[in-house]
Order: sequence, then C-alpha cells, then structure tokens
Amino acid sequence: MAASLGQNMINNGDFEQSSQYWQLQTPLSWSANNGADGSGSILMNAEAALRDGYIYAKTASQCIQIENARNFSLNASFRYDSLPIERYGHEIHVVWYDGDNCTKGGQQGTFLRPKIKNGWQNLYSKNLTASLNAKSVKIVLAQNQHSSAKEMGYLKSFLVWVLSWFNIASPFPLAHGYWDNISLIPTKLSQAIPDNPSVNSKYVLPAGENYLKNSAFDKDNQHWRAYSESQWTAEDGYHNRGALLGTIVSPSGSRGTGVAYQCTNFGLPQIFEMGVRFKQSETSTQTGGGRFRVTWYEKENCQGQSTTDRKHIDPKPMSGWQNLVVKNLKSPSGATSARVSIIQSIKGEGEFSAYWDDAYFKAVTNY
Repeated sequence: MAASLGQNMINNGDFEQSSQYWQLQTPLSWSANNGADGSGSILMNAEAALRDGYIYAKTASQCIQIENARNFSLNASFRYDSLPIERYGHEIHVVWYDGDNCTKGGQQGTFLRPKIKNGWQNLYSKNLTASLNAKSVKIVLAQNQHSSAKEMGYLKSFLVWVLSWFNIASPFPLAHGYWDNISLIPTKLSQAIPDNPSVNSKYVLPAGENYLKNSAFDKDNQHWRAYSESQWTAEDGYHNRGALLGTIVSPSGSRGTGVAYQCTNFGLPQIFEMGVRFKQSETSTQTGGGRFRVTWYEKENCQGQSTTDRKHIDPKPMSGWQNLVVKNLKSPSGATSARVSIIQSIKGEGEFSAYWDDAYFKAVTNY
C-alpha cells in the first residue's frame, strides 16, 4: 500500500493500544497513565550495566515499510521521571534498511536526545531523507545502561567512579523516562526508478581509469574538500611527493572526524575498485586509525538520496606506508554519483596525524 502525505506511518505511536506493534526488551514496559495526556506511554527503566568496554542499551523498537515515501518529519515526546546527571542515556534513532522488515543492511538516519529539564518536551527532526533504495525503517527508543545516572552528591559520584574501575555496576538507579506520541510523517513521495535509466555518457570513463582528480595530491588539495584539521604537504607523500596530512587532537577520550572527500559522477551502473595509501606520522602522541569509504548518491554532484557502502578499508596499527584496497564495489540501482571519503580517528587524549596519498576510484566493469 502506498504511503500518504501527512499520515503517521508508525503504528500505535501514542501507545493507546498498550505496547502493540513495538518490540520491548526487558525490563522496559508499557505505562497506562503516565503519557503526555495522562494515557499510555513507554517506560524506559533500564538498570545500570558493567563498564567492561561494551555499550549496553535497552530498546523499544518498531519496523515500518516505507513504501513510496522519500522524505519525512520525526516527532516524539519525552519526560524524565527524575533528572539525571547527563542526558545521553535516552535517545530515539531512525535506521534505514535495504530489505523489507528491517532485515538487510542498516544505515543510521538520525537520532535525537532529550534535554535535561522537567516536564514533557517535544523532540523533532524535519527533512529526513530515506537512504537510497531503502525499503523499511526502524524506529528505536534506547536507554544507554552506562549513562543517565540520577542526580547525586559528590560522595556518591566518587563511589560510582571507583566502582567503575572494578567493572562493578552502579548501585544507584538510572534516571527513568517516558516516551509518547511518536510519529514519522511522509512529507515527499518518490518517483519510481525506471528499469532502464538514462545514461549521461559524458561522465563514463574507460574501465581502469581513475575517476578522482588530483588523486596523488601533487597539486595541493585541489578538487578535494578538506576539513579544517587537514593540510597539504609537498614532500611527505609516497616517494617524497605531495600528500594530505590529517591531524586530529583530543583533550580526552576517543573521537573521529573527516579528513577530506571528493564527489565524482560516473553516469552508468558499474562495479568499482578503490584504494589509497596511508602512513601514520611518527610525531603522533596517541594511537589512531582511519577509514576509506564511498557513499552513493541518486543524483549528479552527490545530491538526493544516498547510501554509504558497507564495504570499506581501515589501516592497520603499524609504521610505514600501507596500500589500502576495496574491491567489488557495486553501485546500487539508481545511483549516478559517488562521494569518496577519507576519515580519521584517535583513541584517547593526545594528537594523531597521518598521511594519505595516491587515492583512486576506478570502474572495473559495467553491469
């Protein structure tokens, strides 16, 4: 059945029918009279988990087939039962899937976090665009079992910190919360992709020819969109030529950031191979990593619906130049352009720098 503009696609988003249509993990439960209007809601009452390096969360979720819907608005109401120290314990996620019934793939669309305040608050995200060729979407209400501890004094906070070093769960409960009035409303419908889409032949290159311009970074970072923490270097690349130097600094904890990306039009469904050279800098004070990946786009110049390919390559933690290669990248149906991205990460406090050189993205064959 086709989707309708302005009509909520979520079943029982107001929880008037108990928790029907929703998959709840224990101990999350339905509350009969704690909703925004005194009616039903979902109570997020997870317990604290051990801090052993894993992320624990309890979720309530629902999978929806999106039919011909393309753009959406997401709305939700949330209320804390008691205010926490930090707000990151509660989130609502939108995850797109290539297959029916949320069974194939899984690409994060967006997530929302409530603010630390009393009373009901409305969370919303407008102009959500489904990933390219998405057939279903999962709405996930999540409570992180490490965060959202209830307000406590200095001594209790210190005790929680000491216990965490011994992987002992906090004896103090997490801040519970209520979700209500969840809606995902189509704002734009998609056109069917033709069986034989037109080909813009001016973008098609012979098999084996690099679609990336200035791939060896011999001309500064021309044709690349470099992030603020990246810079071109003239003699530190492979064979002492030009390269792109990515630097990431963290005052505490791990994080990741983009180094640079380039968009290219290819005009015809093809199977690609991509690669790049990577070398971590000896001046780094912290360990880190990177990622080389491609995102496919529906329209030319990386516009419209998109999907990030699940095939990517990460460098190993070693010195010297590494040759990173990803093979058998099949452009999805309806894609006409691609964004090739260089990403870098750091594992803790300090600075991590790395050189990138000789990037390529070439077609192996048409299909």
